[in-house]
Amino acid sequence: MAAAVTVSALMFLAHESRDRAASKDRDVLGYVTGFMAEFTSIDPYHANDYVARVLAQATGDFAKQYQEKANEILLQVARAEPATGTVLDAGVERWNDDGTVIVIVAPKSLRSHRMKSKCWRTQIVGRQPSCRKGISGRSATCNR
Repeated sequence: MAAAVTVSALMFLAHESRDRAASKDRDVLGYVTGFMAEFTSIDPYHANDYVARVLAQATGDFAKQYQEKANEILLQVARAEPATGTVLDAGVERWNDDGTVIVIVAPKSLRSHRMKSKCWRTQIVGRQPSCRKGISGRSATCNR
């Protein structure tokens, strides 16, 4: 009887662990796919809004670099063709012991009948229960 209870408890704990891991994966992938779709969608008629949206999520070195080049980026976006970005696929490569996760993202940008696609390898940091999301370099940061 004790063995059956022990086995049942271990099975329950394993199920809960897999469920929590799947939930963390969905949360991270949802954030990254949303950001990449937005990042690859360009509207030259709203270039200021685009730069402001990216800066609002930027952190670390990426925030510094983006801020320093904001005027250049603004001009590039204003001169660009409109583009609609989507994410073809995204997946978790691995979770690290320090709470970070490596994510592979394949966004696509459709610009006037030309499709451009590039795969991004992104590192995400997760630590606290509430998510404050930001992008740092080619890495998204989610403090949870």
